[in-house]
Amino acid sequence: MDLQSLKTFVACVEEKSLSRCADRLNVVASAVSKRLAELEREHGVSLLRRTGRGVEPTAAGEALYRHATSLLSAARQLERTLASFRDDGESHIRIAACRSVVLQYLPRAISLLRRVCPGHRVDIVEASSVEIPALVTQGEAEIGIYHAPFPPPGLHFVEYRRERVALVVPRGHALARGGPVRFFDTLDHDYVGYFPRHDLANFQRLIGENLPRPINVSAQVSNPEARCMLVREGLGLALMAEGLARTYADRTGVEVVALADEWAGRQIWMACVDPAALPEGARELFARPQA
Repeated sequence: MDLQSLKTFVACVEEKSLSRCADRLNVVASAVSKRLAELEREHGVSLLRRTGRGVEPTAAGEALYRHATSLLSAARQLERTLASFRDDGESHIRIAACRSVVLQYLPRAISLLRRVCPGHRVDIVEASSVEIPALVTQGEAEIGIYHAPFPPPGLHFVEYRRERVALVVPRGHALARGGPVRFFDTLDHDYVGYFPRHDLANFQRLIGENLPRPINVSAQVSNPEARCMLVREGLGLALMAEGLARTYADRTGVEVVALADEWAGRQIWMACVDPAALPEGARELFARPQA
């Protein structure tokens, strides 16, 4: 029973039409009909019932559909597993991560991975936290590391880190003289953009409150060191992961101020499709996320 026949059968059941199945598979309808007829003839059982509205599975067809979807899922996982190896058969691990994770945590994680499995090559795919679950699901990366309020649906996950978003201000700024500040109390000042959730609209949904006045963005830059330098020059305040901000604070002449807001705390997740299917080094990384 070949995979292409199973793909055709599954598409027919899901589309409930031979013509829509043909469109989905980008083939002609006669090819679909022929492949289904061969499948029924080969196994001596009727799998689809033709109706005035299209097709629907028989009891045997329903049983085949359940097993076929499972087999096709396993085949896709096998393809993803093989895709994680280089042409010479050695391991090739792709990690998709958001920028704050790439800059703060991945160097140590990759060092651990290379010590455990020195022959592995590691590629870093930098992406936004919103994009990373889809990259992992689609097989574009074996592991995804990103921040989100909740664990990723449909993926295996472990807690990776917790961190806080902090406020970056010029050295000697009035907001640096006290303790933690609330974000609302900073709105009289301009901001240098690249906000948590990556754009202003998503950031405002993150904080989940109506602002008493709009956020005035004087400049926008994604590079955190450049953002700190713009803050130093008085173009505005900035928000970034506290650990990342402290990395650049001394060299760029800025100060880091804690935020009292609840949304400023965030959870970082490590996710994959199936830990057991990961290459050896990636399995080690997934099993020891805090190392």
